[in-house]
Amino acid sequence: MFPRPHIPPVKVPPIDVSASTSRAFTLIELLAVITIIGILSAIVLATLSTVRASAHRAKCLSNLRQIGIAAMAYSLDNKQKPVPINFYRDDSTRYLLQYLPTLYSTPNSNSRQTSIWICPADTREDKSGGGMSRQLSYGANSKALGLVANFDNPLLKSVDLVNRPSMKVYFADSRAYYMDTASGNQNARFRHDGGSDGESGTKDGGKINILFFDYHVATKKFATKASFYVLANFDPST
Repeated sequence: MFPRPHIPPVKVPPIDVSASTSRAFTLIELLAVITIIGILSAIVLATLSTVRASAHRAKCLSNLRQIGIAAMAYSLDNKQKPVPINFYRDDSTRYLLQYLPTLYSTPNSNSRQTSIWICPADTREDKSGGGMSRQLSYGANSKALGLVANFDNPLLKSVDLVNRPSMKVYFADSRAYYMDTASGNQNARFRHDGGSDGESGTKDGGKINILFFDYHVATKKFATKASFYVLANFDPST
């Protein structure tokens, strides 16, 4: 009988559980970091958007404040008459352009340059051949100042005759040089904080910057476009 051969035991190398676990944790941590970066990026982008909108609104208010100073100077130089509805004209009459920079880099040009006449939130493109009256970011209260055909005989004879001037709109965000009643050309534009600047209309719920007849400026929110014309009270006599 032959002796049983000696078979040495097979040594199985131990499984390095710690290394596998370490690699798994590293992957989880990487995914967590990516997720956190994504969340932070979204927060930063939202913050930047808010800051940009706030800066646009502040610059727009500054523009209207300067227009108000020019309008006050015009009235002081002209026996308290309000500015004519075609205040924007860049010819011999000049009106407000006696006190403010011109909208265009050259006379009779249709290419806008950055100036106080343009709200940074005004997203409309230049309209070639449209003329200055349609490229302004701000419009005057035509309920008080009349229409171009009657600009020498405005409804409002003196800014001193405006009742409750702190509540009456003089200038505001607009797609044209004038604004009238809700039943007319609704040129007012709610450009700020959720509004829009579409040529065919504007979205309800945004905010609009306003220069009042007492020359203070403010950002106002209206639930609807029509409520702006009602609450802003365009009639200077009431």
